[in-house]
Amino acid sequence: MQARLDRFLLYRDSLDVPINASIRLRNPDPLHISRLQTLAAWTECIEDAETHWLAVLLSDEGFAKFDNTNYMVTISAAGWRLIESLKHRIGPTSQGFVATWFHPSTEDAYLDGIARRGTEHSCFLDM
Repeated sequence: MQARLDRFLLYRDSLDVPINASIRLRNPDPLHISRLQTLAAWTECIEDAETHWLAVLLSDEGFAKFDNTNYMVTISAAGWRLIESLKHRIGPTSQGFVATWFHPSTEDAYLDGIARRGTEHSCFLDM
């Protein structure tokens, strides 16, 4: 659930609007509907009620103010601090990508270095 709340905040940060602008969770404007659909996708919400619930949870946690009458969500100072920390979070460092030339001359380096070292600390099973 926390990941979904984090993505709600990161979605709000991605909008090209002033920081004090609110998100209206219900709005018949066609341009606004596409934003709500994008928010739903970012937060994996299937129904509008789920997006509404995430806004309530953000409000309960103090990361946003939610006006249930107008369905407006405004990010609080604590929410903006959390957004900044989420944007600077370092991801898992156990992941990597290796590009190599597959040629008989590089086979030893691959088998004795890359493949063995990469599978020692992972869940990879060589079948």
